Amino acid sequence: MPAATASDAEIKLPLMPTDSNNEHHYEDTPAYAALQQAGLLCREYRRKSIDDIFTGKDLKANTTQQKNMWERFKYGYYLCPGIGCAVYGATHLELFVPASHVGLLMNERNEYLFAQPGMHNINSIFMKSVSQPMPLTGNGRNGVHISHGNRTICIVEQGYIGYAVDNGQPVLLPPGIHVWTSESLKFLRSVALNDHKIELGPYTLVTVDEGYAAITQNNGKQCVLPGGHTHLLTHKNWKFEKFITLKIQTDDLEKIQATSADNINMMVNSTVNWRIVDVEVAATMAAETMAMSGTGDVAADITKLRRDVLKQALASLAAFIGSVNYSESFHMSAAAQVRVRVRVRVRVRVRARVRVRAREPTLTPSWPRRATPTRRASWWARRSTRAPRASRRCAGSRRGRRRSRPSRRRSRRASATTRCTT
Repeated sequence: MPAATASDAEIKLPLMPTDSNNEHHYEDTPAYAALQQAGLLCREYRRKSIDDIFTGKDLKANTTQQKNMWERFKYGYYLCPGIGCAVYGATHLELFVPASHVGLLMNERNEYLFAQPGMHNINSIFMKSVSQPMPLTGNGRNGVHISHGNRTICIVEQGYIGYAVDNGQPVLLPPGIHVWTSESLKFLRSVALNDHKIELGPYTLVTVDEGYAAITQNNGKQCVLPGGHTHLLTHKNWKFEKFITLKIQTDDLEKIQATSADNINMMVNSTVNWRIVDVEVAATMAAETMAMSGTGDVAADITKLRRDVLKQALASLAAFIGSVNYSESFHMSAAAQVRVRVRVRVRVRVRARVRVRAREPTLTPSWPRRATPTRRASWWARRSTRAPRASRRCAGSRRGRRRSRPSRRRSRRASATTRCTT
């Protein structure tokens, strides 16, 4: 049995799996749901593998090093180096295309051809290579775009969308390998789908997160897009304006001096918590949704709406303070302080009563320091009529002396009457 040569051992293997199961991860993901529902994805030019790129007159690998050497011997490449080399070089084109690359050539009719990876030996005077082989692997962001005359190879990465134009009409390419021969179809760029606002020619893809709402203008009519979805604006005059947040906002009000209903001046520090409930009313009546120049994007913040809310909060706070009468309705903390004072006074009175009850009346009074003989005589006169009360009024404490002042005046009057009678 003869030994197998290198040419006989050649096995043609596809550069990518051609199994039909390889397609289920193309555009069957939630990122492309809005575009699929609108029917805008073009699958006409997509190929299953890199091997399907080469069709028609495209060149496939057809030689090896051994075949090239025998071809050179036929033309006297080694026997007559001068003439043999010139003849062989004029009539043959040897080309090597590395793996995962594609060769770019033109034939005698100036038709644009692709060359498959491998070794090529082309017996033609007019066949020529246009440039170095181009890689078919991208960097994971921009994909692959090879333009060779009217021939185009485009590889769109997963998570991206290819944007092309054919006779002025947009063409959206899903992930995969796309190959076409066209005089009017032109590939422009690959666009990532992780942005909130994506412009694809006349189309606009808007992704609104939960807790937000998107304000758009459809031919001048306001349309509010809810959060938690991806929306497609289907024509050029359906414009995206801005996002409006629905989250709770916390703002500090400026320090104000307010007067209550009973003319009490107060310095008030306050905080306002607010959120937007009716987005349509807020966007129509309070938020800035259109640039005054008519061009350009509107800022995504709600500065005007926030300023209006704070002003209304200040006015409402001042009106509330002006309607409060603190002389009639005490504050909780003030009421608590009043209760504490009342309790202290009650305790003091109870102690005083205990002391009075525990003390026995005596006939020998404890005279004050400044008691004169006249005052002492008047005291004994009162003692005979009201002994119990007199004993209480003549207590030696300072409090007792204060309470006995009216009795001193009466004693003076009584002594003066006694003198007149005598």
